[in-house]
Amino acid sequence: MTKTAFDIYQDYLDRTSVLLMQNDHDAIAKTFAYPNHMETLDGIMTLNTTAEAVQTTQAFRSYLQRMGASDFFRICRGAVFSGEGDSVITGTHESYILRGATYMVEPYTNEVTFVLQDGQWLEQKIRTLAENVTVPILNPEQLRERALAKLQEIEGKTSND
Repeated sequence: MTKTAFDIYQDYLDRTSVLLMQNDHDAIAKTFAYPNHMETLDGIMTLNTTAEAVQTTQAFRSYLQRMGASDFFRICRGAVFSGEGDSVITGTHESYILRGATYMVEPYTNEVTFVLQDGQWLEQKIRTLAENVTVPILNPEQLRERALAKLQEIEGKTSND
C-alpha cells in the first residue's frame, strides 16, 4: 500500500517528537535537508549543517524542560504531494506543548515542506505561526551569534572604505 502525503507527514511528526523528548538530537538532525529554513512570525534562520541543527533542537528541548513540559506532540491537518514525481510534500500541523493535560502555550500552527532525497523524506522548511519570543523555535543564541557576525562584517567593510 502506498503511503499518502498525510501519512508520511504524520509519521515524521510522531518520530521526531519522540526523538526530541528522548534528547536524540543527532537523529533529528538527520531528518533535515540542508540548507534547512526555519521561520517564525518574528524571525528567520537557515541551518546549513547537522551541528547547527543539533544546537537548535537542544535549545528547543531545554526550553521544554524549563517549562516543565511532559509532552510535545503534533497533529497533521493536511498534506499534499507536489514537485516533479511527487518529490515534495507541503502541509500544515498543530503543535501542542503540555504538562499533563494543561497547555503550556496555546497550540500553534506550522507549515512544513519536505523533500524526497535518497528515498528519505526530509524537512526542508518550517514556518511556525507563533512568535519566537513565545515559542523559541529559532535558537536565540544562534540568532545572536549570527547578528554579531553580520555586524562585524558590516563594520569591517565600513572601516575598509
